[in-house]
Amino acid sequence: MDRDYSLRSVYGFTLLEVMLAIAIFTTAGVGLLHALNIIGLATNEAAEQHRVEQRLKSLLNEYCFNPDLKAGAYKHEDIDREYLFEVEVSLLDLVNDEGQSLEDMYTVACRALLKKPGNRTKGEVARVERYVYRGLWKTERRTTQ
Repeated sequence: MDRDYSLRSVYGFTLLEVMLAIAIFTTAGVGLLHALNIIGLATNEAAEQHRVEQRLKSLLNEYCFNPDLKAGAYKHEDIDREYLFEVEVSLLDLVNDEGQSLEDMYTVACRALLKKPGNRTKGEVARVERYVYRGLWKTERRTTQ
């Protein structure tokens, strides 16, 4: 009783074919996991950048809408102490075409610095700047009798 081992009667895959298929699917799976990891890191970085920009805008508004704005440099620590926010308020010396100077005009610049371990700054992450006319927010108080 001889068995017929011809190709027509053998069904299934050889060990080499199965191992090759597993290797291909494993490579594709690892590639997809790597892509998902990169997407997650990019999303976290974008969210962190957005948080820093929102903090800068908040500081800028805080200083720009202050009727008692004064020239100077100010520092603010981040809650988690990962960033240092610096605000620089400087008086602008502007003159119109008629030679009259414009008083109470300031520039407010805010920047975020990423801090390294040891409280040293690594570099500027983001920066916003605005011109402010301080007299715009001053109001006269009227007293009635």
